[in-house]
Amino acid sequence: MTTIQDVIEGKIDIPECEKLLGVKVVSGDLANGKVTCEWTIESQHLNRAGIALGGFTAAVADVAIGYAGALLVDADQGYSSINLQTTFHKPLFIGTALFHATIKRKGRSIMYAEVEIEQNGKLVGDTVSSLMILPKKA
Repeated sequence: MTTIQDVIEGKIDIPECEKLLGVKVVSGDLANGKVTCEWTIESQHLNRAGIALGGFTAAVADVAIGYAGALLVDADQGYSSINLQTTFHKPLFIGTALFHATIKRKGRSIMYAEVEIEQNGKLVGDTVSSLMILPKKA
């Protein structure tokens, strides 16, 4: 069975989309359904205004939420985001940003997640999402 520690230590392959974005899991807390991901923002992630493209930022938040959700579902379950809303308080620039994802509530069929996005120790945005819990396909 894969654990969040296996992901952090690079013992398993991560999806190509995570490699493309440059995101990695840096910590996970199974007991509290929390994961922190680090995103290295480079020039290819910037829009014409010289700030991180909002869609890329939302995608990284979705990755963090996915890992947090994975901590809480049973082995015979999968999950999928059914909505995702990101609010920006400040722009993100080239450098490192942290995405602190927490599953706030888990029911039988829906999980509710929140992400705080931070750069240089300051809150720059947040994301909320709901995830549908699904049976895994054989």
